[in-house]
Amino acid sequence: ATGDGRYVDFSSPTPTENDLSGAERWPAERTLAADRIAWLVTDREAIACVTHRGIGIKGAKIVGRIDLQAANFEFGLYFDRCSLPAGINLLAAEIHSLNLSGCLTGRITADGMQVEAGVFFRAGCTIQGRVRLLGAKIGGNLDCQGGIFLGTEGEALGADGIEVGGSVLLNHGFRAVGAVRLLGAKIGGNLDCEQGRFDNP
Repeated sequence: ATGDGRYVDFSSPTPTENDLSGAERWPAERTLAADRIAWLVTDREAIACVTHRGIGIKGAKIVGRIDLQAANFEFGLYFDRCSLPAGINLLAAEIHSLNLSGCLTGRITADGMQVEAGVFFRAGCTIQGRVRLLGAKIGGNLDCQGGIFLGTEGEALGADGIEVGGSVLLNHGFRAVGAVRLLGAKIGGNLDCEQGRFDNP
């Protein structure tokens, strides 16, 4: 499907079977190994088969942590309502865009990441663990509208020194449990926290 420029929909036609809180019970045919995704974007022969549309996956459970540290690829990663309990490592990676809309994921480590377009942790995206974007560079928006950041070790979002060409959207249902840090950030557009909630005990 990726070679044909299509996105893959693993979701069930029965809406109740797509509840991310019950993803551990999803059948094997809805499961993908994290190292297969890493293979698609790092193996020279495999990456040559990925079209400009990138990799798009809906309704799948990803087993293992997706390790894309220092990877460099010119297409986007699109996960829609997927379960990624072990999270993603994007340290110093260079990518086109990252979309985790509506997903349930573990920690995201992306210090020094460079993104040509935007990063989307929106539409109910729930992150169970810290999100680290220290010194990251994002050409478009950092869109966390309606995202839920359940931080660990006292921090929900660490983005010191981040550079965002567009806006940073922590609004309309956004919730952070733990500190949100933007020390020394450069934001080309707006910092919008309207109807956002920040809980930092």
